[in-house]
Amino acid sequence: MKKLFGFLLFSVLVSAIITPLQHATASAVPAFRWNTTSLAPKSQLPLASLITTNVTGIRTWKATGSCVRKGTVLTVVGTKVCRLQLSIGSRGKPPRLTKSRVFPIRAVTADASGALPVAPSRALTIWYPTSPPDKSSDTWDVPISSYVRGRDVYPTEATLPSAETAACEQATKVKQGVIGLFFGRQVATGGNGFGITIANADIIKVVQAWASGLARCARGPWELTIGTSNSGGANNFNGYFGGVAWAQLVDAARVVSDSRIIISGANDLEPGWGPSGQARAWVDGFVASTDQRLWNYGSADGCPQSVGGILCNNGWTIDDVLWVSSQAGPNVIALPQVHTNGGAQSKQWSVIAARAKELDIPFRLGGMSVQTAACKQVKGGCPTTGISAWNAWAQLRKYIDLQPSLAGLPLAAPTDIRWGWGGPFFSPTPTTTTTTTTTTVAPTTTSTSSTTTSTTTTSAPTTTTTTTTTTTTTTVAPTTT
Repeated sequence: MKKLFGFLLFSVLVSAIITPLQHATASAVPAFRWNTTSLAPKSQLPLASLITTNVTGIRTWKATGSCVRKGTVLTVVGTKVCRLQLSIGSRGKPPRLTKSRVFPIRAVTADASGALPVAPSRALTIWYPTSPPDKSSDTWDVPISSYVRGRDVYPTEATLPSAETAACEQATKVKQGVIGLFFGRQVATGGNGFGITIANADIIKVVQAWASGLARCARGPWELTIGTSNSGGANNFNGYFGGVAWAQLVDAARVVSDSRIIISGANDLEPGWGPSGQARAWVDGFVASTDQRLWNYGSADGCPQSVGGILCNNGWTIDDVLWVSSQAGPNVIALPQVHTNGGAQSKQWSVIAARAKELDIPFRLGGMSVQTAACKQVKGGCPTTGISAWNAWAQLRKYIDLQPSLAGLPLAAPTDIRWGWGGPFFSPTPTTTTTTTTTTVAPTTTSTSSTTTSTTTTSAPTTTTTTTTTTTTTTVAPTTT
């Protein structure tokens, strides 16, 4: 115990020392990068997603040619070129930075074999709808991520071909997007695989198989993100050096995977699973070690559902959630869980977005994750936490728009998640149930009861704190793989 306490104290001290030094260094040397070299026809993108910079100040954009700017969103309206100019500075003073670029308008198309010709820009893997699409449209189906168990991976000679086939199926049915592969909580040698440890070398093999399948069958840009979680309380692998190790894993997988697919990192960060200092340190370690994107697929357990409060569960605050979801670095993006039909989680994330606006903190909201597909794998489904993808998108859009300060905040398309990758592909279906009991999807059958005020729900397997006031939380096991 003394050794563990000493290690944790050392991790916190290192994070406290290194992070300010990094920030000081970054602010001393202006840095700027365009995140894409072309734009897709009829695309809509947040202007902030097109650049990476440490230069602060008022951003003034000018768009001409085949694109128009409305608020903070750029819309491609023609087929030739888009001319963008950006100035960053203070009101009434000369700009500190001025950049301009001409972007050709090019469709991301497959070659004769059906494969993507080149790696897409990171900005293009996310798309920003203005409303839910028609069910018959090419954009109705959404990417489905996976909780990857040890039994999904071993023996690899049998499972890797099926993984590539599943990836190809998704790329055939879904036009573009981000798929997360979550290998359980981080351990010394990889992920715990929800019971059977998956070694880092085998995680890389799974990523390679998925990237190959996506690239072979893709009709548009794809990103594959390698995920873990902060479950298990405070330990040696979910603090600063855990983030460093996961970044190294992501970079190693990226080097050997098909270059036409973007490889990034992800973490399911939930207040109920561990202290905020550990989560923040993990994100700091990841950001300090790679420039690949980091997605927070997490929750906001116990955070307020109306503007005014900042306290969340387990000693967390809204500001902690903001840090691990965007503020820690320009490559950090929120993709929060929205599982409840009643809207509690959407309200929480709209309040978090309003807090970011109040503090003038960048908040990158890369959509949201539902668990409809996982719920279809369990007997009886999830009556109150199985909201469908586009219903969740509309729900979160509604509560964002109810915040006066958030008008025009871009909201990317939703994603789904399931256990493993066997079985049929699931298309979104509308949901209408709006009761208050919560259900957590997990691979073992247990039940707990609580009288806390948390409203967070997740389909991750170690969750036991997902509750509403005087509500019983039920954990059920999947009946299919």
